[in-house]
This record gives sequence, structure tokens and C-alpha cells, in this order.
Amino acid sequence: MSISTLRLILPDSRWEEQILLFREAFYPAPDGIPGTSGLSQAASVTDWLESLNEMAATSRVPAGLVRGLQFILIDGSEIVGMLNLRTALNDYLENFGGHIGYAIRPDVQNRGYGRKMLKLGLVFAQAEGLKRVLITCDDQNQASAAVIEACGGRLEDKRINPETKHLVRRYWVLT
Repeated sequence: MSISTLRLILPDSRWEEQILLFREAFYPAPDGIPGTSGLSQAASVTDWLESLNEMAATSRVPAGLVRGLQFILIDGSEIVGMLNLRTALNDYLENFGGHIGYAIRPDVQNRGYGRKMLKLGLVFAQAEGLKRVLITCDDQNQASAAVIEACGGRLEDKRINPETKHLVRRYWVLT
């Protein structure tokens, strides 16, 4: 990992091959891939990119959902992570999903990418006008909890997600 080549950017069609490799790295992903805006369920990268454009445009967000910005973390010429920033919270996100979801490609986990990506994501959250950011993780996900805490996350509470039956940690981070 080189800090000079590490970038958090919006994805586009130039990254199609890397996006597919990222998705394949999580196969199978029956519950989806966190922080990827439904990448594992998308029929194609083109469809996924179109849905991202819809979610980024406030006027085109489907009812019941919130505006979201999808980012890819690039190290050199490879996608090593993805982060989704929701600029508002609905009831579900307030309780279980938070403003930010993210994933690091499995073969490069535990190398510091999560912490670096989340710090970059918090800069974008601040630019979007968010003063406090809610970030959640499963109670069993000690690696994610450590990343959130390293980025200033303060545990507010833990809640049972009625859909998954998992205990979810809820952290707030000041931007």
C-alpha cells in the first residue's frame, strides 16, 4: 500500500474489470457485500452504475430510500475497497445501517485499508454537511469495530436487528 496511490473516487465504466474482480472476491455473497449498493445482485456493472447515478441524484431517489454516494478505494490500479455514504438516515439506517457502509476485498484485509478508507469517507461526509456520522457493524465483527473506533467512533448502544437477528453496534463519529 502506498499512500500516494490510495484514492477514494466515484466509480465509472473505466473500472468495470476491477469492479467485477471485487465482486468475485466475495463470491458467494448471499447477504450481499456491505457498502457496495447492491453490487452482488446487479445484473451487470452498467446496471449497477446506473443505479448509483439514480441514488446520487436527490430528485431520483426511490421513495423510502435516501441519497447515497458510492465510492471505490483504489490502490494503484486495483480496487481494494468500497464505501457507501448515505447523506441522510431513514428509520432502518438510524437503527441498523448508519451513514456509512464499507467492505475491503478479502485478500487485502488486515492491512490498514479499512481505517484509511473510513477516514477518507469521513472527509466526504463532512463535505456533504454531516457533522455527526452514524456507523454500524455486527457485534461479532471485531475488525470493523476496531476500524470505527480508530477513526473516532464512540459506541452509543447495541441493538438487535429484527431481520437478521444479529446484534448491531451503533457508533457516532464527529466530522
